[in-house]
Amino acid sequence: MTVRFATDAEGLREWYDDADYPVLFPVLTYLWPHLDEKTRRQIIRDAAGGADDPWAGLDYALYQAAHQGIRVPDSLLDQLEAQPSELFNQISIPKSVATLRDMNRAAT
Repeated sequence: MTVRFATDAEGLREWYDDADYPVLFPVLTYLWPHLDEKTRRQIIRDAAGGADDPWAGLDYALYQAAHQGIRVPDSLLDQLEAQPSELFNQISIPKSVATLRDMNRAAT
């Protein structure tokens, strides 16, 4: 039996609109319309099942944004960097944030 997760705005809200991680939902809400269906499924899967870790989904979203040239406003990147280091420094989030900041600088 295959489990399917909603990849629309409600699916995103269900798995990422959490008071314990207030920065995840705004960042992902911004990125959501720019991401393809396959990427969305992986992000939801990371929070709901596989990794059982919403930060893993955010990491994947930021990685995709950086590699697809999707610009993320500095204000959202600032919010990510303001997270406690044990949360922010997971996986490759810092590297993706640095790449996204470089993209923003290059565009100005």
